[in-house]
Amino acid sequence: MCSHSEPLARPSMRQVVQYLERDIPLPALSLLSLSSYGLTFGHQELVEDKTVPYTSVSIAESVLSGGR
Repeated sequence: MCSHSEPLARPSMRQVVQYLERDIPLPALSLLSLSSYGLTFGHQELVEDKTVPYTSVSIAESVLSGGR
């Protein structure tokens, strides 16, 4: 989210602080729409249309890209 290639799609600093302090929930992301958040996968055919919490995105990204 914070590193999105489109600056207007990034959260404000106020929102980031609210996420970190757990004042507001992180938005749920669809794995198929992750490219709209600046994340892309080399094996998109392995991705199912499921909504996951943002904290799971880095795990999915690592698994789908063949590890780090």
